[in-house]
Amino acid sequence: MACTSEWHRYTDAERAYFSAIQDFVVLAYEPIMLAALDGRAHDGPRSFRAAIGVLPLLPQRWIEENLDVLARLALEGGPEWFALNAEFDRVPTEKLNDVLQIITNEITLSESAGPDEYRALLSLLKERAKDDLIARVIARAAESPNPEIRELSDG
Repeated sequence: MACTSEWHRYTDAERAYFSAIQDFVVLAYEPIMLAALDGRAHDGPRSFRAAIGVLPLLPQRWIEENLDVLARLALEGGPEWFALNAEFDRVPTEKLNDVLQIITNEITLSESAGPDEYRALLSLLKERAKDDLIARVIARAAESPNPEIRELSDG
């Protein structure tokens, strides 16, 4: 079956329609979504799960603009982590690398970061196969005065 100009007009119109819906969702619901993702929504976990469920409908540019928020949420783990991880596949590798590098620096250079933060960071970095950042975290953990953090550098 040969493609026709009518078919191309139809698919172009469908793409424009979907893009308009994405723009509407972002404009209308962005403050609510960010509050839900940040845990500030009035109904807490329910809003958080709903916001996670809407992420695949949002345009890639929104995911990229809020990548730091999403990456920090991924550190918290939980069942929503899988949805967040899928969103990371939508962004250019360089952008994700930049955000992960910033978070790695924040945690490894923080005096107040504990073993849970280190574990969460290592888990995220391992899932994303960021061996260079993993090596930095392990090296920093080995230098930590906290024995629980130092223990992470052994394995």
